[in-house]
Amino acid sequence: MKNTATNMLGYTGIVTLSQYINGKQFILAKVHNKGGEALFNFLADCLSGDFETASKNMPIKISLINKSIREDGEPVSDTSGYVRLRTAPVKVKADSESSTVRYSFIVPQEYLHSGDFNCVRLYADSAQGIDDFAAEVDADELQNVAFTASSVLVVDWELIISN
Repeated sequence: MKNTATNMLGYTGIVTLSQYINGKQFILAKVHNKGGEALFNFLADCLSGDFETASKNMPIKISLINKSIREDGEPVSDTSGYVRLRTAPVKVKADSESSTVRYSFIVPQEYLHSGDFNCVRLYADSAQGIDDFAAEVDADELQNVAFTASSVLVVDWELIISN
């Protein structure tokens, strides 16, 4: 076949981690993330028209994770519990090349303990445990950030689908 078109659908995730102190934003890191099996299953459910299943598997919460290994060889579990979306996801860009959806979260100060986490994971409401994530980003840059009593962490997670 000579007239065969090849399209490559791709996912890129960009996570901006910001600290707000007294109403002023300080960007701490802007990093790429990798998608997990749950994200691709969600997208496949959307494309197949199974919106009932997709609605249960839509990413809507994050958790701060410590991916370190304890001395006994066991992994460290999540450190924050779940933080839910602060607003509904927003489509911030859509054209013939790509579409971008932004998820925004505010992590309360009580979850921010310097050195307690080195990863942020995005989860669906139906997640079945710590490793059932839709996407994850390493947050090693935050290891030395001092979070004060008047600061919060804002996580803006942009999911970009492109061809």
